[in-house]
Amino acid sequence: LIMRSNDHFRELNIRLKKSMGLKVLTDKQRLKLLKNIHRSDILKHYANTHTINNARFIISGDVKNIQDNLESTLNTSLRLKKGKRFELPNEQPSGSRGVLYVPKKEVPNTYMYIDIYGSKLLSFEQQQSIRLISTMLTETLYSRIFGLAREKGLVYGMGSGLMRTGSVSGMWFGAQVSQKNLLKLSGLIYDELSRIKNNIIDDQDLQVAKDYLLGKMTRSYQTAESLTEAYSHYFNYDQYYD
Repeated sequence: LIMRSNDHFRELNIRLKKSMGLKVLTDKQRLKLLKNIHRSDILKHYANTHTINNARFIISGDVKNIQDNLESTLNTSLRLKKGKRFELPNEQPSGSRGVLYVPKKEVPNTYMYIDIYGSKLLSFEQQQSIRLISTMLTETLYSRIFGLAREKGLVYGMGSGLMRTGSVSGMWFGAQVSQKNLLKLSGLIYDELSRIKNNIIDDQDLQVAKDYLLGKMTRSYQTAESLTEAYSHYFNYDQYYD
């Protein structure tokens, strides 16, 4: 036994997205559909999706002098059809803006998710701004929400971050909190988001977040594999930046 784990956050996240009208199935719905899938369906899906135009090959490292050879090798050695590029679904959140409550008597604590959607995809600069905000609010032990909440004994851990579908971007918050601390944590989140909405951001908090993200990036991008993972997000979504 390495750690205690459960799927409460996953289930809540799926149900929340479903309530917002996004294209997602619960795990139970997916299991029911398995009986309809045959070998021929898998082969057909593979043939339609694994094509040259629908694939993205992301190669990192010192390839400056061998780039032409790499492209030629990929074009001649891969036995894939030319195919077409499949567009991601155009999903716009359209469901309830109220509170989604999933009762589970066997779960003593409250698992909380807050999804905040925009009406369009964020630019590269805006995505970095969301990451900075996430860092300032929840990513470190001295962050404005998580740091203070942990100091007060409200939560042991929580997080936030950037999310996106094929057509919209947003920000999420998630936490596991006892029922007696739920309102206090919610109030803290509301207060800090209100500060940002009103353009109240301390210069010191911003600089600390920048330094943290810079150090995190420098530390994690030291191998070709980590560079590939970092850039794959943009190419998979067909976002290209100079």
